[in-house]
Amino acid sequence: SKCLFIIIITSDAQVSDAIRQWLRMPTFDARPWEDEELLLLLQQMFFDHELLTKFSIDITTLRNFLYESYKNYNDVPFHNFRHCFCVAQMVSFPLIICILG
Repeated sequence: SKCLFIIIITSDAQVSDAIRQWLRMPTFDARPWEDEELLLLLQQMFFDHELLTKFSIDITTLRNFLYESYKNYNDVPFHNFRHCFCVAQMVSFPLIICILG
């Protein structure tokens, strides 16, 4: 629900350095994570890539975008929000390689 999402994403929930590093690897496994946790990890990816600063994105706008993406994604076995997360995470991997060389 939106209330649960708002509580999780606006709380002081922190993503550990170990998880942040794992997110940068192609071996990251999204299967054991709950959708709400994946939303938090997506938000963290925006932070880690400094996209809010680079593109002048307000944090509330980002959170609304992530929630609406989650809420309106397909409710099917494969092309669903979890697949969306996996694609976003894997697309960020080559960006990290290119940036960090």
